Amino acid sequence: MHPEVATVGNILTETRGGKLRIRLDFGRQDRKRMRLDSIPNPTGSGQRIPFPDVKTAELILTDIRSQMINGKSLEQALARYRSNTADADLIEKRLADYLAFWQLQVDQGKRSPQTLRELRRYAKMGGSFTWWHGRSVHELTAADVRRWYVEDLGRRSIGLKTQKNIADAFRAFLRQLKADEVIERVPTFPEINPPKPVRDTLTIDTQSRVIAAIPWEARGVFLLAAYHALRLGEIRALDISDFDGEKIHLTRATKSQRVAGPVGRLKNDNPRELEIWSDELHQWLRWRMEQATAEARLRGEVALCLNPRADREDNPAMRWSPSALRRAWKAACTEAGVTISFQEGTRHSTLTKLAGELTERALRSFSGHRSGKALDAYTGNVRTDPKAIRKILRRQKLK
Repeated sequence: MHPEVATVGNILTETRGGKLRIRLDFGRQDRKRMRLDSIPNPTGSGQRIPFPDVKTAELILTDIRSQMINGKSLEQALARYRSNTADADLIEKRLADYLAFWQLQVDQGKRSPQTLRELRRYAKMGGSFTWWHGRSVHELTAADVRRWYVEDLGRRSIGLKTQKNIADAFRAFLRQLKADEVIERVPTFPEINPPKPVRDTLTIDTQSRVIAAIPWEARGVFLLAAYHALRLGEIRALDISDFDGEKIHLTRATKSQRVAGPVGRLKNDNPRELEIWSDELHQWLRWRMEQATAEARLRGEVALCLNPRADREDNPAMRWSPSALRRAWKAACTEAGVTISFQEGTRHSTLTKLAGELTERALRSFSGHRSGKALDAYTGNVRTDPKAIRKILRRQKLK
């Protein structure tokens, strides 16, 4: 701390009528006595209250000095605590504004409604964010965060992965406040390192056997998920018009589990063209385009990968719902004699296999990932070939 600022202000205490009185004194400035005898009520009632204890006075004095280091005058630094409108800076008030902004972004297709639902669940009364209610966003410290981990997150019956998700969501909220220049810094968060999940995979031959057990007219979504490793949200959003006869143009993804839910931008905002390398998928797409007659399009059957069992009245586009897709996949797995989830048996199995064959850059281009870190879930399952290691070591020894 700057030497000239480190001595600004003193904590004065005195006892009157058996009650401890605390105030901050900053001496005289322009012949005006600069003191702080009370602070805004954190409940947002608009009334002021005395300092509850010396620790609170120390925290406020530290904050005032920090503001001055960052260029504010003493008058400006004191303004926050002299105002009776501190309720606007309560955690719950700022969270409400943050969620409203999220809702706007969801409405514009820029954010996922599923993520917003999770944020609302954390922020609702009784959720993990409510531990922070009644506190000002200007008073958060790393010690407070550690207490939150111990007193709330650590006592809930949730796994480490969920704890990390909640903590990351709250930190993202604080980072937005910093970006909006509401707060000057985000307190340090302890690391939460959940164990990496161990996922099952299928060999390419077994994967092909499962897909062969799926009826031909329903097979398109599974071919795209398995052989081309597309995300389910990307596939479900595809329309007939996204296939030009040679390539599939990926520009959007579904943002909901519902068949008529919102559609928005791709994950990582990464539109791309899909080169069809699978002969089986080429054959299926030709069949699909033959089925997409003018009459069918007028009926609204525009989903590229249609679900032949969809209810045309409730789902005229004939899109797959995640639940219908999982049922079809499970039935095919049963016929093929394997047990594995749709995600693990399709996209995850394919990317795990390719991770041992492609460079990271080529794998990211194929999978639609923005960073190499996101590929860890697949590269972690790659089994190193001992023979290949011996060849490499022998070459190094001969040099």
